[in-house]
Amino acid sequence: MSTADAPDTTPAPPVDTLRAPHEPAVTPGRVASSLALLLAGPAIWMAHFWIVYLAAEASCTAERRPTVGFTGDRGLTAIIVVATVIGVGLCVASAFANRAQHVRRADRGDQRVNPAPVGELGRLGLWLAIGAAVSIVAVGLPIVVLAPC
Repeated sequence: MSTADAPDTTPAPPVDTLRAPHEPAVTPGRVASSLALLLAGPAIWMAHFWIVYLAAEASCTAERRPTVGFTGDRGLTAIIVVATVIGVGLCVASAFANRAQHVRRADRGDQRVNPAPVGELGRLGLWLAIGAAVSIVAVGLPIVVLAPC
């Protein structure tokens, strides 16, 4: 037996099991944008709540009531209605962005692809944005039905 017929005894390179070819590669930037979209709905709701609360507090305080100019009852109603419309619009935009992140079209036809884990964050963000929009309407609706102060 010659050396040319001898089997190769060099070890094979190690297989990287953390980055298998069948798993999608998720970049850190994509994860950061997914987390930002995930938290967009609750952040919009929180900002809307504080705007409405502070506007009502500033307008309805007993000591400031006679000196309040624009922020009287009509002004307060206008501020809260505008903040509610803007908040719901931002939540709807966030919901569409989360849906677009969750549902991805493949190259072939109408086949849908769900790249984990980013796709699941998109679905959760969609529901959080819808819940935030409903909460914003619930916070802003009493100003239309009831007296502001």
